[in-house]
Amino acid sequence: MVYMILLFQFIFLLQLFFHYNIIIVVNPFFKHISEEYWVWFSSEYSPVKNENLILAASYITKWLFLSMFSINYIKILSIPEQRQKIGIKRILFYTCIACLIYGVSFIVFKYFAFHYRLYMTFVSAEILSLLLWRFAIILKKNGNH
Repeated sequence: MVYMILLFQFIFLLQLFFHYNIIIVVNPFFKHISEEYWVWFSSEYSPVKNENLILAASYITKWLFLSMFSINYIKILSIPEQRQKIGIKRILFYTCIACLIYGVSFIVFKYFAFHYRLYMTFVSAEILSLLLWRFAIILKKNGNH
C-alpha cells in the first residue's frame, strides 16, 4: 500500500509541476463558465502539445488510483485487527478531517480559482492517499504492515 501511495504522490507532483498549464472545462455545476471566459478559452488559450493524450491518461490514472485507495480504505475498515490497531476514534477523526479538507478545496476550486487546472482533478485521490498514508504509519508503528 505504501508503494502505491508514494507512486501516486510522484504522479501528483508531476501533474502539479509539469502540467500546470493545462486548463480544463468542467461540468457547469462544478464551475460556472461566463461568456467572457468561454470567449477567452476558445480564442486565446493555446493547448499544450498532446493535451488530449495527457487528459485521457490522467483521468484513467486518477480513477485507477482512486479505486485502489477506496478498496484499501474499505479493507482497513473491514479487517478487525487493523481497525483495532488504528482505533475507531482515530479512523473517524482522520476521515472527518479528510472530508473537511475535501469540502474546503471544493469550495475554493469552485468559487475562488480562476482556472480549473488538471492537477485539481487529482485532489480527491490525493486526500484519500494521504489518509491511507497516515493509517499505514499508525499500522507500522503498532507492528502491522
